[in-house]
Amino acid sequence: MVPVRDIKPIEKEYFSNQRERVLPQLLCYYFDSEAYELTYYLSQKHLGQYGQAEFYFMMSLIQMGYEKEAQNVFRKNQGEWYNLCKQNDIYWKHVALFALCFLEFPISRHYLAVFDEYYDDSLVRLLDFVGEAGAKAAMETTLFSCVSHKYPILRTIWNMERREKRGEIITFEDIQWNVWRKYNAQIQNGDYLGMEQVYEKEGLKIYSYKPKEVSASMHILTDGASTIILDCGCEIVGTEVKQIPVKDILDELRISHVDGIFISHAHMDHYGSLNQIRKQNIMMTSMTKQLIQYMCPDMAMDNVRTVELYKVYEAGGIQVRFVPNGHICGSVMMDLCWKGKFRIVYTGDYTVENQNTVEGFHLEDILSQNSRKIDILLTETTYGDKIHMLRLKQYEKMFVQLCRKYLENGNKIVIPCFAVGRVQEVALILTQMAKDMGAKILIDGLAAKITEFYQLSMGKSILNRNISVCHSQIDYGEKISNNDIILASSGMMKEGSTSAKYIEKIMECQNVCVMKVGFIHKEEHMLLSIRNRRNKNINFVDIPLSAHAGYHDLVDITEKLSPDCAIYVHGSGIRK
Repeated sequence: MVPVRDIKPIEKEYFSNQRERVLPQLLCYYFDSEAYELTYYLSQKHLGQYGQAEFYFMMSLIQMGYEKEAQNVFRKNQGEWYNLCKQNDIYWKHVALFALCFLEFPISRHYLAVFDEYYDDSLVRLLDFVGEAGAKAAMETTLFSCVSHKYPILRTIWNMERREKRGEIITFEDIQWNVWRKYNAQIQNGDYLGMEQVYEKEGLKIYSYKPKEVSASMHILTDGASTIILDCGCEIVGTEVKQIPVKDILDELRISHVDGIFISHAHMDHYGSLNQIRKQNIMMTSMTKQLIQYMCPDMAMDNVRTVELYKVYEAGGIQVRFVPNGHICGSVMMDLCWKGKFRIVYTGDYTVENQNTVEGFHLEDILSQNSRKIDILLTETTYGDKIHMLRLKQYEKMFVQLCRKYLENGNKIVIPCFAVGRVQEVALILTQMAKDMGAKILIDGLAAKITEFYQLSMGKSILNRNISVCHSQIDYGEKISNNDIILASSGMMKEGSTSAKYIEKIMECQNVCVMKVGFIHKEEHMLLSIRNRRNKNINFVDIPLSAHAGYHDLVDITEKLSPDCAIYVHGSGIRK
C-alpha cells in the first residue's frame, strides 16, 4: 500500500458515509503526512478491527515521543511484525522507519526485496548501514543527520545514555509511603452518611465523603478543638442534584462548630452543598465567588470571604495559603499548617498543563514558599488509573483536526461541555479553525452567560464573527441549521439540559457528529443512546480535553512533593 494522492474521496467515505473499510488508506496517508495525532486517534479507535491499526498506533506513539508505550505495543508482536506488515500491505517506507525506530533485525525476505528495489531512498540506505555498523556508528554520519532532520525521534531513541536515564517510571509500589490504597474501595459501602475516616494521628482526624455516582468532594479535618472543611460539593444521581447531608455528618461526628470552609473552585461537585452550612466562615477566591453567583444565584454568599493568592489566612489556629492550581479560573490548592504539628496540602482538581484561560500548576508555588516537609497530601485522582494519556496540547491538536475533517465532509457537530471553564477552552481552541474555514460556532445554555462573564473578566476575546452566544428560545433545529458547531451545557448531557435537547434533535438529522470532550457518567442515558448507535447517522468522537492531571503527572507531582502520607480522593486512586 502506498499513500493515495487524492485523499478527499476517501475521507468522504469515512467521515461522512461511515465506511470504515477505507481506514487502512487513511492511516497510511495521515502517518505519511505527519498527522500523528490523527493517526493515533483513528488507529486506537479501530484496534482489533484492522491489522494496520496496531502498527500505526505503535508508530504514531513513538513519533509523538511515547517511546515506552510504543515499546509495550512492539513487545506484543515481537518477532512477527514483518509478517504482519506483509499480510496487511504496510507501506515500505513506514516499515523501514519501524525497523530504524525499534532496531528490529533480521528483516524478512519480502521487505529485503522491496528495500533493494528502493535502495536509493535515504531511509533504506541508513537501515542498511545500521544493520552492518550499528546505531552508534550511524549517528556520526551525514546520512543520519539527513534522515533525523525529518524524523527527529531517531535522535532520542538512539541516544542510549538518555534511554538509560529515563528508565521505568517510579510508581507508588517503589516508594515506602503510608498510602491509603483502599480508600475508594473502603467507602464504596461506607457508613450510612457516606463518610469514611481516612487518617488519624496525634489527635488529628480526616474524614472524606464518597458519593454514589459523580464525585462530590468534601473533606473534614478535626482535632476536637478545631475543625475545617475542604470543599463542600454535591453529586448528581440520575437527573437529581443531591446535596451532601453536611449537618447530619457533623452531628454524627459530634462537631458543633466549624472554624472555616475552604472552597477550591467553582464546579458544583466542590461547592454545591454550601447552602447546608451557609452561616459558617467560608473562604474562596474572588473569581470563584463570582462564578458561583453566576451559576447558582440562589446560593447564599453572605459569609464568603474572598482571599488573595499566596497570602496566609487563619481559621481556628490553622494557617492556610491559597495557590493557583491550573484547573479553571480562580481554582486553587490549599497549603495548610495545622497548629505547627502538620503540613497538609490539598490539591483540589489540578493540572500542570497551560490552558488558554489559565496557566497550569507551578510546583514551585508549593515547594519554594515553605521549606517544611509535607506530612499529608490529599490529592485528586480523577485520571489516576488512565495510564495511556497524551499531553493536553496533543489532544487539542487531534480535536481540531477531527473537527476540521467532519466539517469538511458535511457534518454538523454538537459538543456537550461544562459551562464553567470547558466551553470557554473549547471555543478558544477552535477559534483559528473557525476563522480559516468560515465556520459558525454557537454557545448555548448556561454556558452562554458564563462565557460572556469570562470575556469581560479576562479581557480575552472569546466571542467574535465566528463564535457567538445564544439567548433566544428559537427552535433547536433552526440553531443546528444555522451553525456548524454547537457548544452546549451541561457537559454531563443530563436529561432536560440544553445539550441533551440538542442531542435529541440531531437524532433526527443526517451527517452529525457528537464529540465528548470531558467526563460523562458511563451509564448516562443519552451517552448510551449514542454509543449504541440508535441512529446510524451519528458519528461519535471521544477526546479527553481534560483539565485534570493525568496518571504520569499525578505520580510525578506526588513524588516531588514527597509527603509522609498520600491520601487518594476524588477518583479511583493512582494505580496501573
